[in-house]
Amino acid sequence: QFLNISGWREKATQENFIAIFPTAVEHFVLETQRFSTRWNNYELPMEIDPNRRPAGYPSTSPWPADDVKFTRQIGGDVIQRLSTDTRRVYVAGFSSGGGMCARIGVEACDLIAAVACHSSGLHQVHETLVGRRNLSAFFTLGTKDENALGLINEYLIALGQPPITELPLTPSTLQRIPQIKSMILVNLDSFNLKIAPLTTTTSAGFTQLHAQTAQTGNGDGNEVFFTFLDDVRHQYPNTVPDFAWPFFVQHPRP
Repeated sequence: QFLNISGWREKATQENFIAIFPTAVEHFVLETQRFSTRWNNYELPMEIDPNRRPAGYPSTSPWPADDVKFTRQIGGDVIQRLSTDTRRVYVAGFSSGGGMCARIGVEACDLIAAVACHSSGLHQVHETLVGRRNLSAFFTLGTKDENALGLINEYLIALGQPPITELPLTPSTLQRIPQIKSMILVNLDSFNLKIAPLTTTTSAGFTQLHAQTAQTGNGDGNEVFFTFLDDVRHQYPNTVPDFAWPFFVQHPRP
């Protein structure tokens, strides 16, 4: 599906890089009561029944699947078999894959140069592993993302306030939404950056927040972007590579 709809195949052809589209293992998802693909991000244990495996899953294999190791194996295979720049290995993901993308960013930063995570990220602080480089990350979220709006509106209704139908593009208003501010803080803390000062860019179709002030002890020069895309629901628009690829180009691994 993502080979066909994400825009990364076309971007790879245009910019002459190798694009790989791995698939997650199926898990029994509690919310839907059926098997569907889910990446083993930090939220997975709360989303699945760990006692139910898909048919044919090897009994001797790790469960849930070790997707950080899986990503490392894919990267190693490609580097070994094809002519690649090992300093320019990147990961992008959406939703469950967006959370996995962020996990890879803090656990596999010796291999991965930078990450671009759409419609998800880290929901609790998971700092870069000790002794590893804090890498740069690019987060995108649609202003009409149903998952984000659901959490925000649940909070607003509990306060007796009317729900909202989309996120604002005004930076100051965005940052006053507790759930958005929490999301920003959690991901900045994980990559060892401070929220202040935070620079902002607003255009007709998006708003971008940019952080690059290091916390004590972080000398890696990394930066994190949060880009809010106007009128985008919980989906992966094929315009995301147009934002993420220039970011990747500017952030090779040292």
